[in-house]
Amino acid sequence: MLLHDRRLFTKQYHTLWTKIINVVFIRKYRFKELYELSTVPYPAPIKGVLITLRLDLWNKRKFQKQTDLYRDKVSNLQGNSLKVVTFNYIPSAIKNMLTNENDENSGYNKGLEIEVLNSLSSVMNFIPFIYEPMNWRTEKWGKKQIDGTLSGLLGEASSARADLVLGNLHYSPYHLNILDLSIPYNTECLTFLTFESKTDNSWKTLILPFK
Repeated sequence: MLLHDRRLFTKQYHTLWTKIINVVFIRKYRFKELYELSTVPYPAPIKGVLITLRLDLWNKRKFQKQTDLYRDKVSNLQGNSLKVVTFNYIPSAIKNMLTNENDENSGYNKGLEIEVLNSLSSVMNFIPFIYEPMNWRTEKWGKKQIDGTLSGLLGEASSARADLVLGNLHYSPYHLNILDLSIPYNTECLTFLTFESKTDNSWKTLILPFK
């Protein structure tokens, strides 16, 4: 809950209000004991000027409409488009190499994470717009640049150009500093395989090759 301030709604903060959506702004009317409570219009896209959506009015020690101030905004995205960034990486996202740059969703219609995306878009009622980051063949997931920005998938996410990122991303401190990761849909257990040792130092089998 924040005090209403027009400076918060300038263009430089538009991206912020696509990420922080459960927010309520309080504005007091001049010369009246009347308070307006409003919020950002998510999931409707912000075009040009951000106009807040009135939720309720507080007057004479009570709300006028008894509106739920923190209603669920993400279960139904009302058919709005979300930008999804990925690159050709089997089995997550598989690109049809016979497509051209004007084809819908850049030719991505197969892959494990594409299937997950299709299920999400159906349940949450949004239209995915899939695109590739610049120089994805060399940058792939991305790395830090000289100016401190990121390239690749991570760059699209950190700059908020993409709403969703597909790319077999793992839970790691590095990723968690940049992204909000979803609940894991796949867990892999990795181990080492070594030749059986007949000697007394068999317990050292794993580390012997590194000596």
